[in-house]
Amino acid sequence: MEQSVAAEREIHRVAVPRRVLSELLESLRAPPESRASSLEKEAARRGREAERERIFGALEALETLAGVRHALAFADSEAALSERTSLLPALEEQLAEARARLRAVEGELSAAEQQWEKGDRGLASRKRRAGGGFRGATSRSRRA
Repeated sequence: MEQSVAAEREIHRVAVPRRVLSELLESLRAPPESRASSLEKEAARRGREAERERIFGALEALETLAGVRHALAFADSEAALSERTSLLPALEEQLAEARARLRAVEGELSAAEQQWEKGDRGLASRKRRAGGGFRGATSRSRRA
């Protein structure tokens, strides 16, 4: 009886190693694979790994895109961008022309202001020569 109890304990003790051995026993029955087969499997593994990385990258890009859903409305954004880019030189040319026109108009304004000041000084000197007669004339004309 003691022997049967001890045998039962031994069976329970070696149950896990026995299961592992039976699983690995099949690989021991087959001959080892050739070097070429091993290299093929390694190349296939690397290919699957590269494909997995590509898929994960695409998934991350889609997740990012889903985060900015409003960007999906810009389906023709590349065409719009190229149109805007082609517009840039024309707009820059218009800006340069506008700035040149501004400088010319500012020059005309400055000349007009100088001319006005000359005229204003001339008017002031005529007033002095007339003895302030312009003011008096204006006053008299209002009274009349």
